[in-house]
Amino acid sequence: SFRIWQCGGALEFIPCSRVGHVYREHHPYKFPDGALNTINKNLNRVAEVWLDDFKDIYYRIRPGNRHINPGDLTERKKLREDLHCKPFGWYVKNVFPDMFVPIPEYTYAHGMIRNPESDQCLDVHSTRMA
Repeated sequence: SFRIWQCGGALEFIPCSRVGHVYREHHPYKFPDGALNTINKNLNRVAEVWLDDFKDIYYRIRPGNRHINPGDLTERKKLREDLHCKPFGWYVKNVFPDMFVPIPEYTYAHGMIRNPESDQCLDVHSTRMA
């Protein structure tokens, strides 16, 4: 949605509206490089075209993606230029000012929290009780 906002559009919340999604059991297209590699390549493309200086934060969170080539971005960057899209910083400041952005001057540390005694990590994504 940030691309919509950056390029002059808006998303509206309409009372009593319904949004649906059709899920498929399989994809009608192939992932020649594997689904995970394709997804990570596409995430890199988004970061490189749309996140501006904030892409460094993305790569800090996903350091393994730094080596994935996003491919030719010429057409996407030209589209952004032709549409006179605003910088990602504008989106953060004006559309989603409450979003936590781990910018370096406000981030004291980042990485894993590991208990040296048990060698276990703190995991915010796990649904399993330890």
